[in-house]
Amino acid sequence: MSPLEVTSFVNGLLKNRVESGSFKNHLRHFLIQSEEYSIRDNKLVYKREAERRRMLSIPEVVAPSELHDDMIDT
Repeated sequence: MSPLEVTSFVNGLLKNRVESGSFKNHLRHFLIQSEEYSIRDNKLVYKREAERRRMLSIPEVVAPSELHDDMIDT
């Protein structure tokens, strides 16, 4: 999330701190938005990991000298 989105969230919490219904709705919206970002980010991570494993499974695509410690499965 960007700093602007976090700032907006905090300002909304402060603005709605007196009215519990608005406060809960604002918090719920933030949590849903956070989950959407998390799902999107995880899909990219899994896609990159699958591509890395595929490339490592093909002999001689990646030279042994180009392998980093974090690329070698233990």
